[in-house]
Amino acid sequence: MQIPPEPIHFNTKAQEIRDALEAEHIALEKASLINKKMVTHIGKYNGMFNRLCLIFHCIENINRETGAIPSLIDEYVARRVGEFLHEFMLPHARAFYFGTLGLSDDDETLKAIANYILVHRISELTTRIIARGNRSMRKLHKRGTDPIFDQLIALGWIKAEKDKKGKVHFLVNPHVHTMFRERAKVEEVRVSNAKAAIAAIMKK
Repeated sequence: MQIPPEPIHFNTKAQEIRDALEAEHIALEKASLINKKMVTHIGKYNGMFNRLCLIFHCIENINRETGAIPSLIDEYVARRVGEFLHEFMLPHARAFYFGTLGLSDDDETLKAIANYILVHRISELTTRIIARGNRSMRKLHKRGTDPIFDQLIALGWIKAEKDKKGKVHFLVNPHVHTMFRERAKVEEVRVSNAKAAIAAIMKK
């Protein structure tokens, strides 16, 4: 294999694809309610994308006779690698981390709180609101809610702001209601069906 005379890099369109994917990966890390292992896994995608692009580029474009490799990675390769990451690796990672490994208690609580935020369109999260939630939320005391708030801040779901009196308010990131609009609809239907089922049982 002949080393190219200049470093291999992305052409303009391939770089645009890379930048878009990088932004998407960062959004997944910050805004998605996923466990820590999954966050760590997605955090490797940007570096993995570069390495896979180089591999795909060499396989697709090496000159079989001279071993020469073009110095520009094109958008065709970048798009294929993006599809490989998001249509193959990411679904398998979700199945592994959520199915095989399962979620921790904290993750279940985080998921319950996130669904509550979405369904009730919460704009400011408080301990009292959490106390009005489901069983996994109601069992939390203040020492239990503080780490939850910290994790939600780290995930980009809420941010802490102090008012003039120094009281801390946990404001919900409005983007989560936009990003997870469909999820909110599904959760609303699930909650409604559950309430209906409970009501039907109580009438018997």
